Amino acid sequence: MPVHTEKPAAADFDAAAFDTWFLRIEFDADNVPRYTFFTPPDGETWQQIGESVYCMDGTPYGNTVPTGIPVPEFITMKDVCVYMYRGVNPLLTAEEQQRLYPAGFIDRFRFYQFTGDAKVLGIGVSLDNYLIAVDTETKFVFAYGTITEVKKSFGQLVPQEYTAVEAPYGYPHGSVSGRPFYEYDPIGYVAADGTVILYEEYCTQMAAGGAVNYAPSVHNISRPAARCEPDTPGCSPYLLYLVQQ
Repeated sequence: MPVHTEKPAAADFDAAAFDTWFLRIEFDADNVPRYTFFTPPDGETWQQIGESVYCMDGTPYGNTVPTGIPVPEFITMKDVCVYMYRGVNPLLTAEEQQRLYPAGFIDRFRFYQFTGDAKVLGIGVSLDNYLIAVDTETKFVFAYGTITEVKKSFGQLVPQEYTAVEAPYGYPHGSVSGRPFYEYDPIGYVAADGTVILYEEYCTQMAAGGAVNYAPSVHNISRPAARCEPDTPGCSPYLLYLVQQ
């Protein structure tokens, strides 16, 4: 029997950390995102702007993107807003979420999105990216959005539209109906110090597609469950567990 048929145990730090930690986003030269959770200075907190929706001003915290040109190779984004959704997938309606997810289960997840300007001397792009979902119990990180439209700007492909991975999606994947996002292989996990460790298989796939044509997958249903250790990708612990309930 595959190990991922067992209910996953909680990781060894308090899930409440995710409701106080802020999030920094940095993109490498291949446009692969890197994430770090951190304790904000001066007692800053997430500001509630709607039911289960919170935001933080990310501008002071060094969120960087590549420019696609030699100099400067990277710039720091301005007017950055990071959004956190507690138990709400922002790419689904309430009715869709109720239909797709077991009652109460999705409450453990935090979904992240950011907006910001990546411009030099007023030239560049405005970004609006749906990032990751974090399981606050197991600390696994999942992709929950798929890019469905891009545009080219200064040699870079820039996401324009997203859809939930559960929906049939278009560019460049064709029409495929997805399973719930948490049943796909996790892309990494959050360590106790807030560092997000992304599995190398995810980073390689993102870089190969210019970071705009990645879609989550179940690489091999027979491999063991992923672990919160470097270089230990695998199946989601929920892949078969929830099916059996």
